[in-house]
Amino acid sequence: MTKPFHLFFSCIIIILPTIIHSQSQSAPNDAAVMQALKTNLNPKSLDWSDPNPCNWKQIQCSRDNRVTRIQLPNHNLQGTLPRTLNTLTQLQVLELQNNQLMLVQFCLFMKENI
Repeated sequence: MTKPFHLFFSCIIIILPTIIHSQSQSAPNDAAVMQALKTNLNPKSLDWSDPNPCNWKQIQCSRDNRVTRIQLPNHNLQGTLPRTLNTLTQLQVLELQNNQLMLVQFCLFMKENI
């Protein structure tokens, strides 16, 4: 009985740091994607000066700082959406209507759940 338990416990010890590391890395990736979005949009009138996009107006995040909502309708924005926008795996709402944005490249990479 103790041998299977030790094997199970050893597997948990090996796998757990990998799971924790992958979860802790997701928020910085979301921040990098949002910084790319900020760079690609004009005019620069959005108040997105904070380095943490979870503090930006029109952006909502989960408790673990994952971007869940981007709501930018009717802001007269121009630009191209970054291809990396599809890596926001927790994104549930994307509102960009009534802007002048290039969507062609983004649509090719868009995930089904958005």
